[in-house]
Amino acid sequence: MKSYIIMVLLVVGTFSIFAQSIIVKGDTMAVEEVLKENYQVYLGKKVQDLLGFKYIRDYEDYTFFDNKPGSLSGVLLKISDGFFIEISVDEYKYVKQFNVDRNWDFSLFKKEEISCIRFILNEETLLEVK
Repeated sequence: MKSYIIMVLLVVGTFSIFAQSIIVKGDTMAVEEVLKENYQVYLGKKVQDLLGFKYIRDYEDYTFFDNKPGSLSGVLLKISDGFFIEISVDEYKYVKQFNVDRNWDFSLFKKEEISCIRFILNEETLLEVK
């Protein structure tokens, strides 16, 4: 009986690692389904192109992030609870990268070219595309 319970716990634990899911606008989907897409094609493209993609267009919220205080590095999109997509830009043509007030214009940021896309689930990087 004890070995049966341990076996069930192992199977359930393994299944939960590989079958994580997210909820986007009421639809449940497997994280693997989101990650299997070819995001490499978005590198060098405008941020707005990626924002129109089926798994990303319904993001709940966004936050700009700066690795050096006041120097814009990119945006973090909240897709669902615990699931985020980080979009980084190396060279800015439309947004003034340095802003001590940290009040960057998202509509201008959408015109910038993507240099890196990172998928984060529960603070763990699942996929990074450079």
